[in-house]
Amino acid sequence: MNLKIVLGLATSTGTLAKKTTDSIVDFIEKVEKDLNLINTLEHSDEILIEYKKNLSSADAIAIVMDRHKQLEVMQQKKEEIKEQQLNDQIMLKKINKLTAPKIEDKTKELVKIAFEVIGEKIDLRMLVDFLKARKYEYKQLRDIGGHYE
Repeated sequence: MNLKIVLGLATSTGTLAKKTTDSIVDFIEKVEKDLNLINTLEHSDEILIEYKKNLSSADAIAIVMDRHKQLEVMQQKKEEIKEQQLNDQIMLKKINKLTAPKIEDKTKELVKIAFEVIGEKIDLRMLVDFLKARKYEYKQLRDIGGHYE
């Protein structure tokens, strides 16, 4: 790069010191190389913004790449949450379809019936035991040679 720098940096002899001129040229060449590199990269605009802050291409690239990795992780988490919510909704719909069988609300209708049973004593005792076990309301109409209750 051919540079001519003259503004206010002249020495008493009227020329820039060789060392100062070399350092300025080196700096400009470094910036030019960094800019050429940055222009070849993805997200070059963002990297250039970071580069202007500290004039370090390595730092600028690392900052922007790290930022994009973080954004990618955040986006992935959002997608996972969205997918989980969708799966939850699907599951809830399936659960709602699997409701318990509907039991009709039938109020118990009590019926009164009267009958006379003829049988052996042991069978009649078993009948009374059955009625007690099932908690039926019953009454013995008459005593026939022994009380079964």
